Amino acid sequence: MLNIDLEYKKGVLFMRLNGTLDRHTSFILDDSINKIICKAGIRFLLINFENLSKIDDFGINTILNIYNKYFRYGGKLMICGYNNIILEKNYFSNLLACASLLKNESSAFNLINI
Repeated sequence: MLNIDLEYKKGVLFMRLNGTLDRHTSFILDDSINKIICKAGIRFLLINFENLSKIDDFGINTILNIYNKYFRYGGKLMICGYNNIILEKNYFSNLLACASLLKNESSAFNLINI
């Protein structure tokens, strides 16, 4: 099960993931992002993995696809709250290639100069 908590603040959409991001739930994240990108034109997205209990290749590929969408539109994808699950599976290098990795959510405002 994947729960997504959304908060929009000062031009940044904060997306907090809770649960499992895998082959069975990655479509939930993908559908949510597609609707937001199309309707609201969000340019800055921060995904918080702090409460994510599991992630697999499907989940990482969903994040990479999100990156590709934001790259085309000139936006910025940021990630924080990455934990040992991500570090253990060597997903860290894949995420580093596509997103800015931050210590915490408040660092997002410094990165985009707000």
